[in-house]
Amino acid sequence: MDTHVLRVTKRLGLVPATSSLAKAALSLEPHVGPGDHGPLHLNLIRLGRVVCRPRNPLCAGCPLLAVCPEGKRSTKGKGRIA
Repeated sequence: MDTHVLRVTKRLGLVPATSSLAKAALSLEPHVGPGDHGPLHLNLIRLGRVVCRPRNPLCAGCPLLAVCPEGKRSTKGKGRIA
């Protein structure tokens, strides 16, 4: 687990907002298929670095906006989401 992955999974609501790196990894582990850990990890890191940044995330351009509670809140009323 990486800090980018933790931030993205918290914002997506996949792990509780109070999760530590270790607790988040344990709670996500059963939901990731064999062989999918590496690609998922790398893609979440890339998303966290480029789009779901710690400050000033680019929610409007996020491919996961439709399923992201945090992104929906941040773009509400900006003409992006009804």
